[in-house]
Amino acid sequence: MAIMGDSVLSIVIASLAGILTDVAYAWLRPDPEERLTNYRLFAMCAPMLLFLVYFLVLQFATPTGVIWTIHLSAGSIVVSGLLGLLLTYLIKPPAIKQG
Repeated sequence: MAIMGDSVLSIVIASLAGILTDVAYAWLRPDPEERLTNYRLFAMCAPMLLFLVYFLVLQFATPTGVIWTIHLSAGSIVVSGLLGLLLTYLIKPPAIKQG
């Protein structure tokens, strides 16, 4: 569909982001039971990598580049990572100490 719609950049973006996310997964080896910190870090890194690759590919592969300011672009990358991190607290909340 991307080839028919002339949006080949979406294939490049998804491929690069997927490869980088796989590398991050292999490096961090997240596990919600044993490696909770790595699990939370991976959940933060995955969306950040996607948006980072998205903005980098658009900047260098399109004639106009990214028309947003650097503050808006970087902020959207950081916010996506923070939302991924916060979602892990819904999935695996911290233990409550009894007593």
